[in-house]
Amino acid sequence: MSVIPRRVVDRFLTAAMEAQARWSGTLPRESYLPPQARGTTPLTPEGTDLAIYTWEENGKLYGIAFGGKANKPLWNYRFTTEAQRQHRIDETIETQKRVLQRRQDSLDARRTYQHGFVVGDILNTSWGYDQTNVEFYEVVEVKGKVLVVRQVAQEAKESDRHADQVVAVSGKFVGPAMRVLPTPNGVKIEGHHASKWSGKPVYQTSSYAGH
Repeated sequence: MSVIPRRVVDRFLTAAMEAQARWSGTLPRESYLPPQARGTTPLTPEGTDLAIYTWEENGKLYGIAFGGKANKPLWNYRFTTEAQRQHRIDETIETQKRVLQRRQDSLDARRTYQHGFVVGDILNTSWGYDQTNVEFYEVVEVKGKVLVVRQVAQEAKESDRHADQVVAVSGKFVGPAMRVLPTPNGVKIEGHHASKWSGKPVYQTSSYAGH
């Protein structure tokens, strides 16, 4: 049986670790740059968080772009013509501007959002993959932008072997108080989207059908 030299194994393991780090983006940015681009000043377009490096090698055109604080590049290409490379750069700049603007708009919306819930309001969740589960939560306290809710019992107004039509029983608490933060995208309670209950019965899979 032949024995693989230790130095060969070490080189293989090192290369594998570097490949994994490069794929996951944990290597520093410099590791993605060739010698021709290292130490050069990248293009940092106004209104973006981009860093774009360009270089030439043996008559061929190259470019690599990074966004924000990410170490892994957005792209790393060889281009056929200068026009092709410039088009890719321009496209990346416009895209990143839109991304940053949407991020800022979302942040501003969260900062200024007023939820409008009051004590006594009831929210309900409705979730499940092969069955539908429903929970009801009553607002017991409002602390600025934060709601304090407690789960309340439910009762079925109608029921058959496949479905229940359930309503909340206000004031009949079956769970501890929880703090939740409404956002412009809604409210999440224990990982499930919740909305203000309409007061009408809500469909739920019956116990006969697996609930």
